[in-house]
Amino acid sequence: MQNENRNESPVGRSLEELTAPRPFGMPPPDTFDGVLLRIEGQMRWCVPSEIRKRIRIARDLAVYGAFCYDFITVSVFWSFTCVEMALWDKFIELNPGPLPVVKKNQQMTIAPKQLPGNLRYGWRLVAVPKFNGSFRSLVEWATDQRLVPKDGSLDAIVNLRNSFAHPFGFSPVLSPPMAVDIFQKVIEIVNHLWPLELPPTSGTLIPAQKD
Repeated sequence: MQNENRNESPVGRSLEELTAPRPFGMPPPDTFDGVLLRIEGQMRWCVPSEIRKRIRIARDLAVYGAFCYDFITVSVFWSFTCVEMALWDKFIELNPGPLPVVKKNQQMTIAPKQLPGNLRYGWRLVAVPKFNGSFRSLVEWATDQRLVPKDGSLDAIVNLRNSFAHPFGFSPVLSPPMAVDIFQKVIEIVNHLWPLELPPTSGTLIPAQKD
């Protein structure tokens, strides 16, 4: 039996419709952007610029949720990728290499930026054989190194990120308050990874904070 709707085309939306905020419990875009901007302003100066740019995209996506509510959830997923990127940056920063890796009876030395690709093909670090480059292993490494608090929040982020990245049977829908809470947590995490409070003025690095 033929589908009666086969010849129907998707209905487009006008520019006015695309740029008019929709009343789905979304705060006014300028108010919401202001809240997120104040949170972003808490980020420390020493967080790398590429991570800052990625976090700003997460903020933009959340604000654009006023026009497309599903962007709230996309923003949260993007926020999780900011955390993963930050963990990789810190791992490479603290392990400048060259890094000896092994695979069965083979051994070689690689540059840190080659590590993610090689780990996907079964190579393992000699010094940290259980590290496989996954988000979870990055979290375990950062926790073991006491770079981030061991409060369970990063484990929850890993689980949520995995459920978003590998969907099965449903698409999550998150609210603006949830996006704000997660955005705040992202800023807290990157601040833990780069804990310098103020830019150095005398050519000497300010010592990292201690627990």
